[in-house]
Amino acid sequence: MTAVNNSLNGNPFGAPGSINDPARQAQLYHYLETLKTDENGWRKSTDNIIANNLSTDEEHFLLLQVIEDYLARRYAGADADSVMCIRNLLSHWIQKLSTRPDQPGFLINKMAHIFSLVFAADFPDRWPTFMDDIFLSRGLDSVPLVVFYLKTLLAIDSEVVDRDIQRTKSVFDRNTKIKDFMRDLCISQIVQSWWTILAAVRAVSALIQKGMPPSKKLSLVTALTDVMRNNNLINVNPRCDLN
Repeated sequence: MTAVNNSLNGNPFGAPGSINDPARQAQLYHYLETLKTDENGWRKSTDNIIANNLSTDEEHFLLLQVIEDYLARRYAGADADSVMCIRNLLSHWIQKLSTRPDQPGFLINKMAHIFSLVFAADFPDRWPTFMDDIFLSRGLDSVPLVVFYLKTLLAIDSEVVDRDIQRTKSVFDRNTKIKDFMRDLCISQIVQSWWTILAAVRAVSALIQKGMPPSKKLSLVTALTDVMRNNNLINVNPRCDLN
């Protein structure tokens, strides 16, 4: 982000002082608005995220706001190179969930919204296999990925399906087309994935609810928790989003 950083005399995310300081908040706001108005600001943000050139999770979140602004306003007319850049960002996030599943809830929620914006813009014309490529072909074999998948579906519901949200005619027509193609291309696979997730939850619940003396049940639950943690199927930490 050389051009932006030079104009601000350095990256403000790494500057000393609390993010609650009004002067620093003003600097961060100016920094983000400069990135949003910069034609390549979204790409600079994406490159820094993929390269893990980030000081804090808060910096990551703020750069995602720049990308979100680009997706909402300009991505629909993107060229092939820009489309691939955004797809690389999505792939990077999925890989990150595998290697570092303890992502804070505010990043998970923001990325779910970004995935929904890409889906709404790319499906079905530019990316008819979105669901299969990003989620379904991976097997949904870890809890962090399953949670993110479900959050993304909820974000897509808000972006495309929810009839209580007022839309412009062009967005309404776009969403109608998306829903028609979803019925043909991926709804059956999505529904099947729900059954698979529910079956796994029921199997774990049955073990936990199994009738036995409390001491034996505690040993069973402890052993089950250890197995799930060792296989990266569960991760509990102070930053977990329990909502």
